[in-house]
Amino acid sequence: MSSEKKELAIIRFLAGPFAGKEFPITKKSTSVGRSREADILVGDTLLSRKHAKIFLKDDKWLIEDLKSSNGTWIGGREIKEASELQNFQRVRAGNSMFEVEFRNQPKEEVDPSISYSFKPAPIGEDTSDLPLEDIRWQHRRLTVMYNLQNQLSLLLNENDIYSCVASALLGEIAADYIYMMVYDQKADRFVPSFGQDKSGKAVTINRQPISSSVLEYVKRKKEAVLSEDPPNDTRFASDSVSIMKTQTVICVPVISQSDMIGAIYMASVELNKKFTEEDLKLLAGVAFSSGMAIMNCRLIKKNIANERMAALGTTAASLSHYIKNILTGIDGCLYLMRMGIDDADPDLMNEAWGILSRNHKRLSGLVMDLLNLAKEHNLDLHLQNIGEIVLEAVELVKPNFNGMNIEVDLGTGITTGVIMAEVDAMAVHRVLLNLLNNSCDAAHEKYNGEPGGKVLVNASLTDNARILEMTIEDNGCGISADKVEQIFDMFYSGKGENGTGLGLAVSKRLVEAHKGIISVSSVENESTKFKIRLPIAHRTVETQLLKRPEID
Repeated sequence: MSSEKKELAIIRFLAGPFAGKEFPITKKSTSVGRSREADILVGDTLLSRKHAKIFLKDDKWLIEDLKSSNGTWIGGREIKEASELQNFQRVRAGNSMFEVEFRNQPKEEVDPSISYSFKPAPIGEDTSDLPLEDIRWQHRRLTVMYNLQNQLSLLLNENDIYSCVASALLGEIAADYIYMMVYDQKADRFVPSFGQDKSGKAVTINRQPISSSVLEYVKRKKEAVLSEDPPNDTRFASDSVSIMKTQTVICVPVISQSDMIGAIYMASVELNKKFTEEDLKLLAGVAFSSGMAIMNCRLIKKNIANERMAALGTTAASLSHYIKNILTGIDGCLYLMRMGIDDADPDLMNEAWGILSRNHKRLSGLVMDLLNLAKEHNLDLHLQNIGEIVLEAVELVKPNFNGMNIEVDLGTGITTGVIMAEVDAMAVHRVLLNLLNNSCDAAHEKYNGEPGGKVLVNASLTDNARILEMTIEDNGCGISADKVEQIFDMFYSGKGENGTGLGLAVSKRLVEAHKGIISVSSVENESTKFKIRLPIAHRTVETQLLKRPEID
């Protein structure tokens, strides 16, 4: 006749695939792992087959890592040898976190200072049989929650959430001060992140202390707590000096998907002011909503970081061939330069200098595009002579155009009269350089250095002199209809390894920063025309939103 084995301890999973599950420990040595070789089988792929063992030795519970791949961690530190395990101490292994409750420990007495506690949960009570007064209180509670939820839904910063929650609670619960605590997983403790008193002033622990024992109880039990006179309990002896004035405390854990996020701690120091169970329930409901809002903020922040890393990887991959080509050109010119110096050959040195100059311009253009792409565009707007900006850009590219036997002409709008507009001169100059270089490449691809390639640059005022319109037109190879819609996309280039796919994307961004638009029309093997439309003023009421123009 077999008898049931004595339960020595309970292992309770707090996070991971088995979160919420409990397993009895009936042997003096019990192993945990992901295979049937372990006494407690856990479906966590990051655990080893036999990951760790918990065992009793000399009336002490110990935990030992069994040479697992990912280690066993207590308080943010990986254990290297058998370590003593405290009652309810948290252990992380793989994706799982668990605590062990030992049955051979002295039974915990009820804390006389904790007059009421419960496990927080979403609001979902049936009010059909409640007394009228309770129904009124439930209505007030739901109103507070609804208003707070509307405010939290608009916030994307954790500190703003703390401030919003603190102000809402101090308006509903008669507390003298409140702390928003953040759970530090590595140190396994709560850290104050935000403190405020009933007058709206910031508070610190030095000014308004916190009962560490109450916080420890909340952390360990994951329960909402109403505690009266913490200093009078012997378990709170370490707090009795620092919180001597505190008479009533309510504290609730902020939990999301079984993970501890933090806690909300409110205290009253007035003898005739006591918190009620209803106050604690309201606080628990607010904690539940704020937990979801905080997790949403953290997920958004994490997603932004991941997107930036992905963009960085995409940028590096997309630009690697282009940069390699530039470096190859520089290597070649350095070789020629060395030969020219050794042979005292000025023609060879001049040839090397020309190659070096061209690759320097390519590299400078790449760096400028990356900078313009990465930074926020706070434009330096001033009234500028557009003709002068165009002339400067054309003069800069003319040597390259002449080398490829391509003519660049200026329209009558630039050569006759003065066109003034409120723009960022450097940004417009960058856009013009990108478009001129693209037109040069298109004409060169079609004529391959033979006469015939032409580029026309023009500017004028339209829409009753409220809109600046600039056009750059070439008679080059053109763009096929299926590719026209893609040319402003990041990293799209029709030049293969000779293009970065940044120039037009940067140009579009700079134009849109001016509240303008850029568009293109093209006939394959015939011509391409870019049109830029910008408001001539940004500080007057005459400025209006622009509609996409029809290209002539």
